[in-house]
Amino acid sequence: MTHGWIHRTKDRMKMVGISQEALANALGCTRGAVGHYLAGRRNPTLSQLEVIADTLNLDPRLLVFGDSSGQVRDSPANYQSTRQGSQELVICGTTTSGATHQLLGKLNMTAYINNTYGLIVEGIDWAPRLYEGEVVVLSRDQKPMPGDEVLVNYHDGQRELLLLVRHQGKQVILDSLTDPRSRKITPLTEIESIHCILALLRGTAGYLSDSD
Repeated sequence: MTHGWIHRTKDRMKMVGISQEALANALGCTRGAVGHYLAGRRNPTLSQLEVIADTLNLDPRLLVFGDSSGQVRDSPANYQSTRQGSQELVICGTTTSGATHQLLGKLNMTAYINNTYGLIVEGIDWAPRLYEGEVVVLSRDQKPMPGDEVLVNYHDGQRELLLLVRHQGKQVILDSLTDPRSRKITPLTEIESIHCILALLRGTAGYLSDSD
């Protein structure tokens, strides 16, 4: 982790009048721990960085990376987008053209999410591909193909998020999502299921509802 966030944190603390003790109270740690963070001797967790950003009333991306989408002036009138309450996702361009007024199609989200489920990411094991608090959408039905990101459930109760390289007879070759040099060959007899990752949802905190 680079130390640019430390300078931005110190500057913001002075600007808004937040002390190390107040920051420690918000984090639920000691003032000494905050001192270690701000001196670069220890690294806070991603969840702690989010608390720091919230306490300082900053966008977490601005705190950590030095930029924020909040500083970009968007012009939604220049392209189509999904209307509130709609069950269809508007497809209005490509990664080459960007968003346009041209309607290329609509994705029926109700049908798309049949036999799917979501998992909330815990910890930092899959950073920077996946961050704590994000929601991974997985399919029970879609057949995993080479190049797909998948959740592998093992018979011993363990599970991993991996990249499917290929099937090889009675084995499957898998890569780590975070370290392409980490490859494993696993017998199919050890695997209970392989579910495809369909999507990664960020910024879902305001949209998650309690179970009925």
